[in-house]
Amino acid sequence: MMAAPGGLSIGQKSWECRCCNERAADEALRIGPMEAARRHSDAVGMDKICGNEGYRQLRQGRRNEGDRVYLLTTVSFGRLPLFADWRCAWAAAQQVSAGSNWPDAELLCWVLMPDHWHGLVRLRRHGNLAKAMRQAKGSMARAANLARGRGGIVWEPGFHDRALRCEEDILPAARYVVGNPLRAGLALKVGQYPYWNASWL
Repeated sequence: MMAAPGGLSIGQKSWECRCCNERAADEALRIGPMEAARRHSDAVGMDKICGNEGYRQLRQGRRNEGDRVYLLTTVSFGRLPLFADWRCAWAAAQQVSAGSNWPDAELLCWVLMPDHWHGLVRLRRHGNLAKAMRQAKGSMARAANLARGRGGIVWEPGFHDRALRCEEDILPAARYVVGNPLRAGLALKVGQYPYWNASWL
């Protein structure tokens, strides 16, 4: 169990991400989930880009920069709430924070939600973000499958990343990451949610 560090008090919502966008939820309530999904699909071209091929297209022309901090998001396969099962969540959480899973990066903070994971990562010089995420996701997937006693696909291919522009952006991004369980209604206080950590602790 972990308590919120003093510098990470959860106040205003400073960050948005593709998979936790509350405005999208409001739109779904207003126009219906199927129409909202169709509009979002058209807007980002996901009707034409999907699976591994889509991931390759999204990554074309993009480069990692060493000594830079990234806000990362990856989602469970089919957005199924696999990590609502405490056995899978606990096993994956134990793995993601292991330093051996981040040889080219420093994991500053993270949170594991029922159907997705957020992390704030500082990429080391000459580090490869895709390689680091592949290793971390693989480790979490193996642990989750072992915990539930069967195999299967755990994560969707690829991940979403946002490079932070300056050091001043790190703390607001960290607040956003560890505040996810509060916004989702899974806890009233950050310390009540067990599947997160931060290097400031």
